[in-house]
Formats: sequence, structure tokens, C-alpha cells
Amino acid sequence: MVAPPTSNIVFRQAEPLKPYNGTGSVKQYKEYFLRLSLCNGWDTKAEQARHLLVGMEGAAAEAVRGISGENDADLDKIWECLKRRFGFVDEPERAMRRFDSRKQMPHETVAMFEQGTKVIAPGGVASVKYVHTGRGFPVAAQVCGRHC
Repeated sequence: MVAPPTSNIVFRQAEPLKPYNGTGSVKQYKEYFLRLSLCNGWDTKAEQARHLLVGMEGAAAEAVRGISGENDADLDKIWECLKRRFGFVDEPERAMRRFDSRKQMPHETVAMFEQGTKVIAPGGVASVKYVHTGRGFPVAAQVCGRHC
């Protein structure tokens, strides 16, 4: 008597998706989700959209309400909704990068330069931090040294 051939069955367990509720960075969550999609073999955009919708909680779930995840365009709609609703979380980082790259031009007065930094970093937090240390602002450093 001959034994029946055996077949190898491989079970692949998917990595669980961490929920997103809107308190963290949308950009970082998107990077995490794309890595997880690759790891779990979620190849189509519709499949990714369905899994992403499952991972939404609280305010994030409210932001994407009405999106079904049935077609490929839904994935981009979800990311756009999340970015529009929670994109402000990434804003301070972007403002500081822009502030750090801003240099005082030779023809600018201190007042003109200060006005330009207030446009980049509203609230003046960055300008107070950097003007008092004199970092990157030659004229501001001289003025601050005399008046502060």
C-alpha cells in the first residue's frame, strides 16, 4: 500500500495594525502603514484602504467616515482626509526647519528680519529662542548683546 502524498500548508500570520486616533503624526503613521502593508502583503490600494479604515479610532474614524475602501482611489482619499484634519501635528517641525534655514540678508534691518521670522514661526517662540542665543543672526546678535 502506498501512502498518500502530503502537501505542505504554510500559515502566514499578519502583523497587527496599530490603531490611529489622530494624536500622532499623520506622516509617521503613513510611513508605518506602508511598511506594514509591504510586510503583510497588502498589494492593492483597495486592500490597503480597507485595512487602513479598520485601524482608525475616535476622531480619525470620524474624519474618514463615508469612505468605503472599495476602490483604489479611496486610499488616497483617506490619506488626504487625515492630512487635512490632523496635518497640524507636523506643522511645528516644518516651521522650525524653515526658520532654521532663514538667514538675515545684509540689506535687512533687525525689524524686517524679525517680521520675516514671525511669518515663518508665528508666536515668536523660535525667534526668542534663537535671537537670545545669537545663533545665525549676526546683526540680531549684536543688538541683543547691547540691549538684552
